[in-house]
Amino acid sequence: MEEIKPKATAGIKTGKFNSRWLDAGGQFEHSDIFIAVKVGVMRTHFISFLKDISLFKDKLFPKAVSLNALSESEAKTLWEEIPVMQPIPAYVAGYINKKDITLPIDTLYCKLKGKKNRKIAVTQAVGIISVEALRNHQKIKELDPSGSLPIEIEPMISELGERDKHFLANCGSLRWGKENWVAFVKSLTG
Repeated sequence: MEEIKPKATAGIKTGKFNSRWLDAGGQFEHSDIFIAVKVGVMRTHFISFLKDISLFKDKLFPKAVSLNALSESEAKTLWEEIPVMQPIPAYVAGYINKKDITLPIDTLYCKLKGKKNRKIAVTQAVGIISVEALRNHQKIKELDPSGSLPIEIEPMISELGERDKHFLANCGSLRWGKENWVAFVKSLTG
């Protein structure tokens, strides 16, 4: 079988099921395409993992029993009540290709927020998001002509710092569906 050399590089970024943003972080310079995967890690997964590696049964419960903080029957009951590890659900939410966007900011939706402590809330965006890039964007200038209001990336960054620089894409801007995934494969293989 012939080896196929990729024509583009892809970075995979994960977030929780309810995440609204793909944040490529420092990967922006190293990849051409960013894929967002949403992962459904629940609170019970951690405790189930600790059960799975036998932290409770072999280490914690025996120590608690030896200190008379827990009886053998209580340890057994607790052990049985801890859920067993279940598969972690995940799905590929979509991707964004750098060649399809205009930098520094391709798309921006923002609004004024608050009555007493006003700020600008970025609700959707695609691009390299920094205070400088946002302050130079026409939509921000219209909302804040003085350039003095704090800027938040809703809901993940409560106030964007002067040194912050993120490649962000709101999940609604990602490409998905059969036609887009076929285009994705072609962009990798040429």
